[in-house]
Amino acid sequence: MTTTYDPWQLPIRQGASLAAFTGPCIGLCDALQMKADFDAIICRAIRERRLLLLDYGEARRIVQPHVYGDDQAGDRLLSAYQVSGGSASGAPQGWKSFRLDRVTGVSVGNKTFRGARPEFQHNDGAFARIICQLDEPPAPAR
Repeated sequence: MTTTYDPWQLPIRQGASLAAFTGPCIGLCDALQMKADFDAIICRAIRERRLLLLDYGEARRIVQPHVYGDDQAGDRLLSAYQVSGGSASGAPQGWKSFRLDRVTGVSVGNKTFRGARPEFQHNDGAFARIICQLDEPPAPAR
């Protein structure tokens, strides 16, 4: 019996065997499917302006995702504003870039955020390819 995998059932853990969800898989299938699942989860959080919970390094982090895509070297990155959680730099809040090859778990939180922060750079030049991003921040009041 094969169980159909629903990508909206969260959380997803990187490295988990998808065979339990989709049946037999050969070669790089698991890694490619996991990358696609992370893409869907992160873009959903951006689209719905929901907090994202990341297991990154040795800590869980809660972030407001803003831009997701590939950098000039081809690494998959998430640019986000971290609102709480652990940090190797010692700064639990602030703008951070997260390499997806270092993310071990991701899930969409229940809470939303208002939208792009004023300092957000739409179409950030650090990205060679943007998969999804928040809308531009509102213009400052005059």
